[in-house]
Amino acid sequence: MTIYGKVLSAICVADLVITVLGIEFGFLTEANPILAVSYKYAGTLGLFLQKILMNIFSIIVLELAVRFSALSKKTMRLYYKAAIVGYIVFYITGVVAANFPSVFR
Repeated sequence: MTIYGKVLSAICVADLVITVLGIEFGFLTEANPILAVSYKYAGTLGLFLQKILMNIFSIIVLELAVRFSALSKKTMRLYYKAAIVGYIVFYITGVVAANFPSVFR
């Protein structure tokens, strides 16, 4: 796995841990409506599996695209950088919007 894949994986795991702990201890809610439904009906395990599977799938697709020459390494780095920045921005925005809605008023 490339360093970009490892960084994105670490961000995804941090998101998962913070979200699960926050929900379990009652100080956060899941901002993603699809994942919120998953948590409602399947609990922590359902949320965990859905978050992990979505992230692993994305990383595997990018890694395999480079291995099979569908993407150049330069393009792959660009996609990973965009994914990393986008993930962080959407994560922070989602947490703030779902848990501190007065910030956006």
